[in-house]
Amino acid sequence: LRAQQVVESLTAAIGTRSELSPTPPFGWPSGWPSTDSGMDSPVTRAEALAVPAVTRAIDLMATTVAAMPVEHIRVDAESGQRSRIQLTTFMEQPEADRPRYVTLVDTARDLLLNGHAYWICTDRYSDGKPRQIKYAKITEISTLYNEFGDTSQFSYRGKVVDADDVIAFEGWNDGILHHGARIIRTALALETAARRYADVPLPSLIVKNTSNYELSQSEVTELLEGVKRARQASAVGYINSGVDLDTMGWSSEQLQLVEGRVFTNAAIANLCGIPAHFVA
Repeated sequence: LRAQQVVESLTAAIGTRSELSPTPPFGWPSGWPSTDSGMDSPVTRAEALAVPAVTRAIDLMATTVAAMPVEHIRVDAESGQRSRIQLTTFMEQPEADRPRYVTLVDTARDLLLNGHAYWICTDRYSDGKPRQIKYAKITEISTLYNEFGDTSQFSYRGKVVDADDVIAFEGWNDGILHHGARIIRTALALETAARRYADVPLPSLIVKNTSNYELSQSEVTELLEGVKRARQASAVGYINSGVDLDTMGWSSEQLQLVEGRVFTNAAIANLCGIPAHFVA
């Protein structure tokens, strides 16, 4: 009863549930706010893969996992002896219409990006073990939970699927779309800023009129063209007392935000658990 009173007091202080996030994490008391903020809310798969470092890291790990050899090992219950036996159809080619490598690449990508992946069993051996499966895209499968937070039902392409026919792969975290959202958004912002500088470059030299004579538009154009030709022709130039030259303090590295982008690449590599030079 006392715990309920505390929750009600906090709810009254924070606000009603309708004023907060409509879907707080499972297990949170009614009315408590979500921990998600604008920067920490999950990014989409398209946003994440728009960052070259993320695409490189995901492709590197997914293709490495998919290329690993698969072995069928039987362990004797009494002696504990391990012996290799012939691969089953399920292990040779899980999907009837796609190579095993492609199936495993898609599965690994889902695990890395979303933290989970799903296969749906479409055929079984006489002993009930899976013979063929269908890889289910994350966007095509949904999961319903009961009041205890346990999976109660799966839906694939709008149709209910028997939970016994679903093979769920759970990752060690929620995927980089969730816990890497902040650094991915930072990388996207840096890419946008660098592109903006490339589209509208800053002048490296400004010609300033220090005299009392106001130049006409044609005279300004002629002066600028003369300065441009002189710079191209020789490294040594001359200007009179009525003109001053100012150089801009931006290097090409600064305009392209090189240091910031290198830092985000290293952070993304740490996020994915690979050496930074693999995504450089």
